[in-house]
Amino acid sequence: MRPEMRDYTLRYFDTAAGTLVLDFVLHGDGPASSWAASVAIGDKLVIGGPRGSLVVPAAFDWYLLAGDETALPALGRRIEELPAGAKIVAVIEVDSLAEEQHFETQADLVLHYVHRNGQPAGTTSLILDTLREIEFPPGDAYAYIAGESAMSKAVRTHLTEERGFNPEWVKAAGYWLLGTADAHEAH
Repeated sequence: MRPEMRDYTLRYFDTAAGTLVLDFVLHGDGPASSWAASVAIGDKLVIGGPRGSLVVPAAFDWYLLAGDETALPALGRRIEELPAGAKIVAVIEVDSLAEEQHFETQADLVLHYVHRNGQPAGTTSLILDTLREIEFPPGDAYAYIAGESAMSKAVRTHLTEERGFNPEWVKAAGYWLLGTADAHEAH
């Protein structure tokens, strides 16, 4: 039987030390969440890759990053890897203040955390509502949106149809689908 496989964004890696960090959200019965909730030192994890990570060109005037907690590893990595002086606007939805993460970056980061405060993940429009209210910096932007599939699609539509984003510069990834256990859309 073939093992369950998924694509994940490394949060950190150190080739010299032979270490890597993966972040998982404990959110139910998906393969990653179930594994992360029960993993113990010495358990086996097979890692292949890199398969090909999205490389965000440093040629844009600013960057928009938005997503829920399932996107935190990818969003955090991009925030921390963009160069000094890069302008980033980020909107991240988490359950509460306790779920917020802080990032080490030299980029010019404007970070908006929005909190569900106990509402189930995927049932709010907090990211879209916040993006509707934000004044964006001038210039050409690249947008990376990730998380619940319907949210990602709605944000992409808002950005391209209402805010004038170039559709070729908007990557919207559905990491999961509300109401569907173990939904998997490549990201």
